[in-house]
Amino acid sequence: MYSLDSRGATAQTCFVDVPDVEYARSGEVAIAYQVFGEGPLDLVFARGFAGDLLTTWEQPPLVRQLQSFAAIARVIMLDKRGTGLSDGFRQPPTLETRMDDLRLVMDAVGSERAVLWSAQDGARLALLFAATYPERTAGLVLFDPHATSRRDDDYPWAPSDEQWRGRLADAREGWGTVEYFRRLVADWAPERVGDGEFLDWFVRHMRRSLSPGAAVGFLRATMGADVRDVLAAVRVPTLVLAAPDRREPAVYVASKIRSSELIVLPSVRGLFTWLDAEAHERAMDETERFVARVGQVASPDPVLATLLFTDIVSSTDRAAELGDRAWRELLERHHAIMRRR
Repeated sequence: MYSLDSRGATAQTCFVDVPDVEYARSGEVAIAYQVFGEGPLDLVFARGFAGDLLTTWEQPPLVRQLQSFAAIARVIMLDKRGTGLSDGFRQPPTLETRMDDLRLVMDAVGSERAVLWSAQDGARLALLFAATYPERTAGLVLFDPHATSRRDDDYPWAPSDEQWRGRLADAREGWGTVEYFRRLVADWAPERVGDGEFLDWFVRHMRRSLSPGAAVGFLRATMGADVRDVLAAVRVPTLVLAAPDRREPAVYVASKIRSSELIVLPSVRGLFTWLDAEAHERAMDETERFVARVGQVASPDPVLATLLFTDIVSSTDRAAELGDRAWRELLERHHAIMRRR
């Protein structure tokens, strides 16, 4: 570990011991990770969006969240493939590839079983991992989980394809600029609008998380990821935390998982619990209670099962070419063929 002034050159300082960065290797790709904290159980912090391990430790409220995790568990945190300190990609990695990377890191640190803590779009990775490797998943803690990122008849609160096209165009033109990230702060952390210190950190953090080209690829992969069909296969204890003013995605996920518990937090201003002291305290209290409970449960008996995951090559490009109706018809034909197999 080494010491870091987590506020940079500011009047108020907060020195923390930053864990060393280590790497797990999958072929020619290296996945960066850190391990910190002590506890009877492992907790994998699978962040919702892209991140950068080192600049994560420069934001005091975020450090407070990590320290809360470290007080109850051994924490494993990684930069996803193509983000932060991990190696990049030629093609945006699928959820299955990211799942394999997560398992690789767990293997590297000797973690046989862990609680996975994730949020928003990152929850899809945690859900897929739990459905595929229940014997390695002690439980899930999901804040505002999104089962899919595209609007559908049973999922009307997600962005439409038109909105996604706008987001991709904005990222293609603006990612990396201060003005683009200023707009993200207004959307994701409205209480920090006008906070120049926070904006400086956010710009630095996001630039180191993703290059402009990687950001567009990452958003395309996010747009196409959908685990609604996986939810029924999740059999591990699951704690779902929801923001009161946008609870629909969380309620949807909780309703599909048999062993889930839904907690609506008292308040969350913006996307991040760690920026809201009241929401952070409640989320950490519920996480501590959940970790203590699942830590007393024996590892489930292995169940031999085969999960088939299919991928339509260049699905994002095909969806854009075909349009909503033709794409939905193609998906229905694909699903019908798979059900007959």
